[in-house]
Amino acid sequence: MRALFLVLLFFCGSAIAANQGNVWFSIEGGGATPITSSATTTIPMSGSSLPDDYVSTSTTSYLAGVGSGYQFLFPRFTTHNVSWLSADRIGLLFDDYLTTKINGQVLKYQLFPAANYNYNISSQVVWVDNQLDFVRWHDAASFFDTGIGGAFDTTSNYQQTSLNTTRNVLPNPAFANNSEINFAYRFGIGLNYNWQHFTVAALYDYVNLGTAKTGNSTASSNPTALPGLSFPLQFNEWLISLRYNL
Repeated sequence: MRALFLVLLFFCGSAIAANQGNVWFSIEGGGATPITSSATTTIPMSGSSLPDDYVSTSTTSYLAGVGSGYQFLFPRFTTHNVSWLSADRIGLLFDDYLTTKINGQVLKYQLFPAANYNYNISSQVVWVDNQLDFVRWHDAASFFDTGIGGAFDTTSNYQQTSLNTTRNVLPNPAFANNSEINFAYRFGIGLNYNWQHFTVAALYDYVNLGTAKTGNSTASSNPTALPGLSFPLQFNEWLISLRYNL
């Protein structure tokens, strides 16, 4: 890893010295499928030795983003019309993960369904991103993508409907809205295609935005505040981006 970093540092320094590179602007969008589609939060109940399970499920999220940065163009090592390590792009990106719903069911005493619930979740992420072109053939290039950043994760509008079973009518815990900043990271692979000043890219990333959490219970019917629900934000993400190279 240290050797690769030193090689990239040498190439970037050489590109800057030779004035080989350009500023770029980009837009991107796509979908993010949760790796963990279901998560359970176990909450102890006052006056009972048996806790309740809150079983949450998530669906595909959609996102859109913009970014800008600098592309370093390296001296090409070419064999049989194939170039290796031809460019490296570093930039700042902003991605907005559109609001989606977490749906779930409460298992009273971890045994039988007592209520259905849902709440909204959204994330806004600022990335420091790096894309290293690995193999280039004519106007197409494969690349590695890595990024770290901060995710502003928000949960809101918790709603619950009791199933009104003969055993129990579960009161609504009214979990509060909550926002947190979590460490985020992503890595993956992609394919670029260049046409004049434009580049179209398709890429896959593994993305981790931390854990989204609701606030504690705010219902006056609860003698003690219940801890909030949590859901891991880990995705398989597929993106299409359009980049303009100055």
